[in-house]
Amino acid sequence: MADGEDIQPLVCDNGTGMIKAGFAGDDAPRAVFPSIVGRPRHTGVMVGMGQKDAYVGDEAHSPSVLSVAPEEHPIRLTEAPLNPKANREKMTQIMFETFNALAMYVAIQAVLSLYASGRTTGIVLDSGDGRDLTDALMKILTERGFSFTTTAEREIVRDIKEKLCYIALDYEQELETSKTSSSVEKNYELPDGQVITIGSELVFCS
Repeated sequence: MADGEDIQPLVCDNGTGMIKAGFAGDDAPRAVFPSIVGRPRHTGVMVGMGQKDAYVGDEAHSPSVLSVAPEEHPIRLTEAPLNPKANREKMTQIMFETFNALAMYVAIQAVLSLYASGRTTGIVLDSGDGRDLTDALMKILTERGFSFTTTAEREIVRDIKEKLCYIALDYEQELETSKTSSSVEKNYELPDGQVITIGSELVFCS
């Protein structure tokens, strides 16, 4: 184990759509991956396959990127306001019994954002993953003839939302402009190489 002064606390922000993890003091998380859990469809029968019971986030299709020993670091976890006590107890149990955490602390996300800005009081607007906007954009694109139904395709729509959508300063004006002009249109390349053009949909989701 490292000396006390050399130990960097780990921070894990459990969001609705994405999990962000890294070291305390860093400007940005070192690992960002979807809040999903994958389980093998078929049970492995060959010795040495190394199959796990479950895979979390990108581990479902790619290896871990943080690569640290949790038993050598204090861990700070985030939680949503009004998180049930039972959830917090379960998180604590997993951290200590499964990961052998050195120490842990659970804090509300909005409170930590205040601390990060050097304040102890204030008003925080936490918009989260924006799942409602993703659902709305999926519905609009489906009505246009594009098919986005699976979990993987939902991630594509989320990426479209995060890369192309914006906040309309004058919603009515920009919506009218999008109907008569191509100035708001943007292209997005799908994983299969197909390029789709999105215009008024971006304003609808603004």
